[in-house]
Amino acid sequence: MTTSTVELSVAQAWEHLRTEKIGRLITLIDGAVDVYPINYVCSADTIVLRTHPGSKLFGVAVFRDVVFEVDHYDPAEPVAWSVVIHAMAHIDTRISALADADAADLHPIVDIDADDLIVLKPYRVTAREFTLHS
Repeated sequence: MTTSTVELSVAQAWEHLRTEKIGRLITLIDGAVDVYPINYVCSADTIVLRTHPGSKLFGVAVFRDVVFEVDHYDPAEPVAWSVVIHAMAHIDTRISALADADAADLHPIVDIDADDLIVLKPYRVTAREFTLHS
């Protein structure tokens, strides 16, 4: 299988992001890189993640510079894509933000109490689309 790659615009990257629900948050904690699958929603020019207390929240509190990555691949489709976002993260403790997350249908993908919100403010967005050839 061969592929051809096309760089996408920032607008196209955001269009793709709005079609998925799960991405990967990449943090740096004590010199080690950690990767966490997490559900998300896009809100204007930010990405909102919902989680519970633990290493993700600790990592964001200590080192706010993070990477968020979302891919799409379906063997039935001839095109796959990847979006990588470099962002500054902050924890949003406002009660109204949690209500907004509920209204946007941002709920944990596993059965846990997840009432902590991480907001990502991107400073660099890159995306690529891959046309797959057999």
